[in-house]
Amino acid sequence: MDIGKITTSALMVALFAGLGTAVVAQGQAQTASAAASTQALLQQFHSPDWHVRADAFYKLIGPLEDEPPNAVKLNHGKGIDPAIRHALIDLLSFEADVVAAKENAFSDAIAAHRTPDLMSEEQSDYWATLGQAVGGLHDPAALNVLLKPSVMHYGYNNISAIGDFGEPILPRLLLLYSSRRDDISRGYLMAVFAYMLKRGYVMNPQNLEKLRAMFLTISHDDDRGTRLLGLRGLSTFGDSESQARIREIATSDPYTFVTRQGQTVFPLRQQAELLLRRNTSAKSQ
Repeated sequence: MDIGKITTSALMVALFAGLGTAVVAQGQAQTASAAASTQALLQQFHSPDWHVRADAFYKLIGPLEDEPPNAVKLNHGKGIDPAIRHALIDLLSFEADVVAAKENAFSDAIAAHRTPDLMSEEQSDYWATLGQAVGGLHDPAALNVLLKPSVMHYGYNNISAIGDFGEPILPRLLLLYSSRRDDISRGYLMAVFAYMLKRGYVMNPQNLEKLRAMFLTISHDDDRGTRLLGLRGLSTFGDSESQARIREIATSDPYTFVTRQGQTVFPLRQQAELLLRRNTSAKSQ
């Protein structure tokens, strides 16, 4: 028996055992450090300075270089720590109140003939990106804040995020539509309804009829944008009344748009004609 070899082997085993322990300890230290860093960023969400809140948000989520500006990769919320999910939802709720206060101050300033305080482009980008991030979580706990007026008023980023909750939330959305009186919120909800219909989420006959009647009604609205929403909603129905209304818009919509070159354009007519052609093509296949 070679005592030297035994001793060397024993030393090697001890060495590797020590290295393994060191690697584990190092990994645990890195994990603890990352957790502490994340916790520090979440604490910054409570700062009274929106610059600090925005900086913490971007450091936590991280913008993608290969996406449009300020897009964030959330993988539909999968794999995100629950504490981070809740913190992001709470942050959007807080910022929604901040934006609502700015909207009210803006209205008051206009009424008093004062110069209103506007959000900077940087703050607007942060606000829009945060809304997109929370919508990307697809978390039912986020629905309340996604339906706040100040969130709805700032673009159509989360129409799919709300619509993807499906028919179970439709009664709530219909009730919200009847209670909201501002055109922005109602238009936003109509866009959600159209999205849900297009995706085939609405199956209940009574719900379908409610939406069809609503889209028929707004297709006669004085506002061209509202009529366009009505047209898009009606295009998801194949009944004779809905199709007849689309044909009517395609041939007699009285509202026009005159370009700088003096050309008269019929935007709704063009949309309606396109929808009719698509329906005819689909039936022939």
